[in-house]
Amino acid sequence: MKDDVADYVVVGSGAAGATAALVLAEAGRDVTVLEEGPQVRPEDRGLGTVEAFVRLFRDQATQVAMGRSVMPILQGRCVGGTTVINGAIVWRLPEDVHERVFGAIGARDALPLGAILARMDRIERDLSVARAPDRLLGGNGTLMKVGA
Repeated sequence: MKDDVADYVVVGSGAAGATAALVLAEAGRDVTVLEEGPQVRPEDRGLGTVEAFVRLFRDQATQVAMGRSVMPILQGRCVGGTTVINGAIVWRLPEDVHERVFGAIGARDALPLGAILARMDRIERDLSVARAPDRLLGGNGTLMKVGA
């Protein structure tokens, strides 16, 4: 039996793991990505709640963080990780926030805003990021938009 050999092994295929694997592979490295959960099949899209929790969520969607209150943690356990089960809203780093945060820790020159934004361009391109159409906002999203 032949042993598989890789330069790097990335554990987890979610947003961070997939990004790390992509960067390493583009640099010419042999990369293996390990994922404990199943591949998401076309028929898994649109599963009922219980079926999705059992197949695609860590601990069947029963994970919680304990503190002054109990907060549910919805974490994916499938190829693609939590990016499969959650959507994300991400704003670009505003210039004044970059100045305040990175300036305060002396990292303004080490991590210039232009370099961060260039990487955001790449991420948005790779992930086909686009503004969500109003029809997808739902009641809460519409109310937030009106309030903003």
